[in-house]
Amino acid sequence: MLKCPRCKESTDKILNEWNYYIFHVKNYHCPLCNKNFKAYFKDGKLSHIINNSISTTQSTTQRKIIGYLEHHEEANTDEIAKALHLKIIDVLKVLQKMEKRGTVTIIE
Repeated sequence: MLKCPRCKESTDKILNEWNYYIFHVKNYHCPLCNKNFKAYFKDGKLSHIINNSISTTQSTTQRKIIGYLEHHEEANTDEIAKALHLKIIDVLKVLQKMEKRGTVTIIE
């Protein structure tokens, strides 16, 4: 079971799943908030979770970071900043904001 990144309710309802690049992706549905989220697994271990309902008003930086995370198994802020030509402090601020909103879940 995984926790919804929005409401933190546990769910095991998988709508569908597929392989994407190096990941096995599962699209989960949360019955409490009635929203979906994607969980990315690498070698059977959870890599990261991405909220499906990303707003079109999100900043370009947020979209770039999400795009980067979809293609990289593990990444620290320095790697993300270098790859996207951003300042580390900007990446940290955006990741913190995204985690508070439930857009991404940071797995340590």
